[in-house]
Amino acid sequence: MKKDRVVSHFGGVAKTAAALMVSGPAVRQWPDDLPFAAIGRIAVLQPEAWSLLCEEESNGTTGCALGALTDREND
Repeated sequence: MKKDRVVSHFGGVAKTAAALMVSGPAVRQWPDDLPFAAIGRIAVLQPEAWSLLCEEESNGTTGCALGALTDREND
């Protein structure tokens, strides 16, 4: 999952940071391909955004496989 797509989805660095309960500098330090911890934060803290970003990510590729892991937590 790409950082620029996530930041764009939330409406900027500050809004992304607030939505994911991290600091703005933390978001700025993310690499272009989001680290697993950041992807997990989206899935857990913003499940609707997670679903939309996964749809845009193109048919269950990069990062969206985490959905299977989060589903297991709810079993």
